[in-house]
Amino acid sequence: MLARPHAQQPGSRRPGWDALLLAVLVFAQLRIGSLAEPLAIPLARQGAMRHPLLGRLLSAEGWAAMGERGPWPAEPLALLLIALTLACTLAYLLVDLARPGRLRTAARVDISGRHPLHDHRAALARLILLRAQSGPASYTHDGGVIQTEATIDFFLSGRNPYVEDYTETPMAEWGFDEYRTALYHYPYLPWTFVFSAPFALVGQALGGYDQRIVYLLLWAIMLILAARLARDQRTQLGLVMLLGLNPIMGLDVIFGQNDSFVLAWIVFSLLAWQRWRKVPQPRGRAKLAVGVDDLLRAGLCQQAHRLVPGAVLALLLLAKDDSFAAAGWLGILRGVPVVLRRVW
Repeated sequence: MLARPHAQQPGSRRPGWDALLLAVLVFAQLRIGSLAEPLAIPLARQGAMRHPLLGRLLSAEGWAAMGERGPWPAEPLALLLIALTLACTLAYLLVDLARPGRLRTAARVDISGRHPLHDHRAALARLILLRAQSGPASYTHDGGVIQTEATIDFFLSGRNPYVEDYTETPMAEWGFDEYRTALYHYPYLPWTFVFSAPFALVGQALGGYDQRIVYLLLWAIMLILAARLARDQRTQLGLVMLLGLNPIMGLDVIFGQNDSFVLAWIVFSLLAWQRWRKVPQPRGRAKLAVGVDDLLRAGLCQQAHRLVPGAVLALLLLAKDDSFAAAGWLGILRGVPVVLRRVW
């Protein structure tokens, strides 16, 4: 479906498939969020009322009028974000129904790109503000943020995060006793905290750091660059929507799970593959090998290890002597030592 852009007939005023996709993703995200947020952060309303900035958004009478449980999420900033999200969606639909032209094209690209970035950035800022008030063990994911921040501190102080325990870190305060399963080990691979360490140093120098800032930064760069993976404009818009407004991945970014971090590096590797495979010179092939190396480094969590066989095969096909690939299985076997040397 994505490979065949909808061609509207002259005079037609039906929305394209990309507009319908946007509407479906937005409503799915809002609906899933309405179910997930009360379970993940049931005290968000009380925290917002006590916050020196968020609490001033409404008077005491306004807070009372919102009620204790509804309408979801019974908190003014979150309701404002929902209203802005729906407004952006409506704007896209209206622009899509307009007559074709450069202005319509530019507006659709701008809304589709900014829509997920604004949504995630604003929702994330809300939780970061609430966390700054309530403490590091609140309003965020345990391993992707709380423990990773502690791991960065261990790393920067010269201690091995894989032999330290986390009983004296905010991880020991998170959640309920039966859910604290990672107090004696760090479950992620090193690139997560090694890459994030410089950002933590800058954040700490400025007065505060939240690991989700790194996740959102990579998420934004990934969305900007991901459009290059598609050829025509509608497919590019649809791809950005699927990546940026995927309801499950969107929640991961907001709450601080590191799935978006892994996905960003995978997309970067695919972009490197697409860019450098078009360069026929040997130097370009060497650059492509660097891109495949990025794919190997995408093993940021155990689930990403399934990409390694494909990366090894790519290294095999990029051996210095490309003639072996055309020589059948015996030629491929002769290229195995080349692959082993490169992996080493």
